[in-house]
Amino acid sequence: SIDSEPPPPPPAPLLLRITDEERRFMKALHGFIPSPRAAKRFVNTYRLLHASLPANERAAFVGSQERPGESQFAQLLLAMIIGHPAEATRVLEALVEHEPTGSWWDFIQARAHDTPSSEESPERWAELAARMDELRAQRIFPEDLACGAFVKWAPRVARYSFQARSVLMARKKTAAPARRKVSKAS
Repeated sequence: SIDSEPPPPPPAPLLLRITDEERRFMKALHGFIPSPRAAKRFVNTYRLLHASLPANERAAFVGSQERPGESQFAQLLLAMIIGHPAEATRVLEALVEHEPTGSWWDFIQARAHDTPSSEESPERWAELAARMDELRAQRIFPEDLACGAFVKWAPRVARYSFQARSVLMARKKTAAPARRKVSKAS
């Protein structure tokens, strides 16, 4: 009949579903997301990242209520890219190039005080630093949080940013000849 309702949409594939724990953490990142459109981009990009993981990494990525997963690190980096793309690109570059092992919070503070590139502004860095301070005050992450998990997720997250991906790809190309020379000498 004409009055009947259309059939409901098919359920989201399991890989694209977001757990309650993931959703709760996303809400904590709202200050990084500048608009509803950016929020949609954040969620959809996160779903793509999650779906791209090999099956053996998914449980550790999502975690549980008792033991948060690595998804929080990836979500924070994604939120930074969505809300502060130029500044987040600098953060991702530093994570990939230097693989810092110290405190995440000290690392972020140091980046905020670096001299901005031509694409960045001191005001945007101050805004990002303020968002990070707000997140830190929520005590979601421990004070002694190390950069290691962010180092692990930086290259994967960078793939989903045009700005960060192109910078990281350019660095990979310039590093490749140097690696080849070393391997030939061995």
